[in-house]
Amino acid sequence: MAMIAGREAWNDERRTQSSVTRLAGVLEAAAFLTAAVLGWTYHLMAHNRSGSRVIVYAPLAFTLVCLLFSVRQLQVAVIGRDIPFPYAARVAIRSILGVALITSAFAVMPGWASLNTWPIGTALGADAVLTSWALGWQLRPARWWPAFLISPYHLGAVGGLLGAATFQHSGSVWSTAFPVLVTVHLWVMIASLSAWGLNKLLDNEKADRQRAYDTAANIEHQKNAHWLHDDLCAQLRLVSIQVQSRSIELEDVAQLLDDLDHQIRLRQLDAIFATETVRVAEIIQPWLRRAQNNGVLIDRVPSLDDVSMIVSSEVGRDFSHAVSVLTSNALNAGATRISFDVTQSDDHLSIAITDDAGGLTPSELPVGRALWSLQQDLGEGHLVVVPTATGTKVQANVALTERNHRGAIVAR
Repeated sequence: MAMIAGREAWNDERRTQSSVTRLAGVLEAAAFLTAAVLGWTYHLMAHNRSGSRVIVYAPLAFTLVCLLFSVRQLQVAVIGRDIPFPYAARVAIRSILGVALITSAFAVMPGWASLNTWPIGTALGADAVLTSWALGWQLRPARWWPAFLISPYHLGAVGGLLGAATFQHSGSVWSTAFPVLVTVHLWVMIASLSAWGLNKLLDNEKADRQRAYDTAANIEHQKNAHWLHDDLCAQLRLVSIQVQSRSIELEDVAQLLDDLDHQIRLRQLDAIFATETVRVAEIIQPWLRRAQNNGVLIDRVPSLDDVSMIVSSEVGRDFSHAVSVLTSNALNAGATRISFDVTQSDDHLSIAITDDAGGLTPSELPVGRALWSLQQDLGEGHLVVVPTATGTKVQANVALTERNHRGAIVAR
């Protein structure tokens, strides 16, 4: 079934394959190519065989089938993924190739010489595990040969051979059909061993990944614990001492708590950045609260549709840096009213902040300061400063790479 259907029945063609999956693809391709080499070796050494067209063309057919079965596995090994191909056509082709593989193999190496086709068992095992991994089905290769031994197909074949040998009173059955049965047994046993070995490698790879994940998680937990103790608890204790000593006004306590709230929200955002994606609303929210806590009137905020898009963490960090610089610049300039606008194009994710803190032109950007550095980071023409009647509108355009635009951005 694996040879006919193939793992693309369940596999995502765009998914990058793991190292063990590539190894399985290499093993299957190598097994088919080894079988072709063994077929030609036997064909060239068997000088006493008949020169019929079947015998002459059988090695060519067997080699061609092996090469065709190896193409897809080499794709997995070299580029790490399958190239899309119509499923119905692939099933039909693989069905024909499966029949051609068996018939040409026994035509090239008849009788006991068919034992030289043992690499086909390795290819069958590799193809079976590739299919099972894509399906998410846990194989049990140790049960394959015992199950085959008591299967109706095997018992029927054995009964047919015994019946033919009994009634024909000829040794031709034992010299032609019986080796085929033994060869099939060999294929099943080798396929079982190959599948078992590849499954063990996959288990080891998963265990290594899990250990790496656990190590990273432990490091992150320790960092969070140190932050809670060294920063958060220390600042809370400072506020508590100042309140108890009555050396601080209530307005200052509120400001300290607002600053602490902002730090906690930024810490939460850093945790989100540690994942693969982040929602734009999660980036904007801490800075909206920051402006509100500073007594600034928010004239306009982005709509839910504007900030519900999801971007990659890489783009999210760049966008967060732009929002941070533009908001802080407006607050430090003494703005009392601020508007936030978020837009997206095919190539950019943009944040525009309009304030009433007076006019500013691009030529007035202080060299080395935050706005100037942001302009250098974004690139020429991606930081737009437009003076307004009461202040300035500054827009930062964060570039979306092709990979992020295609794979990591999900519209609403």
